[in-house]
Amino acid sequence: MGNIQSKALVDIILENMKQCVESGNFIILNRDNNRYFITEYSVSEAMQQEILLGLTTDDYCESEPSDKIPGSYINIFGRSLELVDSEGSTVLVNMYIKFEIIEKPDITRTVFISFHEVEYPLSFPFRT
Repeated sequence: MGNIQSKALVDIILENMKQCVESGNFIILNRDNNRYFITEYSVSEAMQQEILLGLTTDDYCESEPSDKIPGSYINIFGRSLELVDSEGSTVLVNMYIKFEIIEKPDITRTVFISFHEVEYPLSFPFRT
């Protein structure tokens, strides 16, 4: 899919994701990079939700087809935040947030595959 060309479509993706976060229908996968990030910056569950709910269309990078669910997409966002590291220093951290919204007949859930520091340069098609 690459970059979505419509801000309105990204807004819909964000609205669906944020509804899942607000209702508790989400999970951040227990992967090494995610665990390290959450531990290194003492990112509490409340902070995790605040970070996710703070995503905007300007933070959008790209989307790619899901390899697990036909017709579903994985959405990639990036965000810069000031966080406190394990040594107590305030640092500017560039984040990489990758998620998939999974819709089932009885529930919609968001799975955050990546929630950690950026590992490669990101581009932001809606930033000016």
